[in-house]
Amino acid sequence: NSSDYQELAWQYIIKTKKMLRKDRKAPSLSRIAPAQKVDFICRDSQETESEDTVGKSVSFLGTELREALIELSILHDFPIVSDQSVDGLISAEIKNLTLRESLEMMLFPENYSFKKFKNFYLVGSSQVENESFHHLSTTCSYKPVYLKPSEIKSLISTVYQRYIQINTQGSLTITASESIQKKLQADILSLD
Repeated sequence: NSSDYQELAWQYIIKTKKMLRKDRKAPSLSRIAPAQKVDFICRDSQETESEDTVGKSVSFLGTELREALIELSILHDFPIVSDQSVDGLISAEIKNLTLRESLEMMLFPENYSFKKFKNFYLVGSSQVENESFHHLSTTCSYKPVYLKPSEIKSLISTVYQRYIQINTQGSLTITASESIQKKLQADILSLD
């Protein structure tokens, strides 16, 4: 089973890192690679303006998701545009949340994502096949310090590997929605 293999590989890497840090005879990780700030370089940043800081409350009980998004848009006086993939029912009690927090809460269970543009939010599916994916996604690059890009990618769940590419400069490139981007970045940093 590939998930068992990935879990064993994950445990091996963590155990090896701990051994290297504890063993005074082995070179420390900081001597293997020069000390540097490890960070992701991203294009098309998610934030375009300051966020709404006013929390508002609303309840939905078996409401069409598109209708709930319209109601939320009216409540916060900020347009929300849904692509053709948005469908389904929602039941939620939103209490004193900003527009961004409300969207996170409402869209998370159905694997929808959103992105703020200058004058509106766009909502749609997080899947690569979605026609709005290129509008909803952000691209970030990461140059591994300790592992090869192919090793890192192989340790990531197969569900998320589709969002990662290995480029010729030895970097990983992630193109994904904000929520998937955050998860993959955290996973990659914990592996490397």
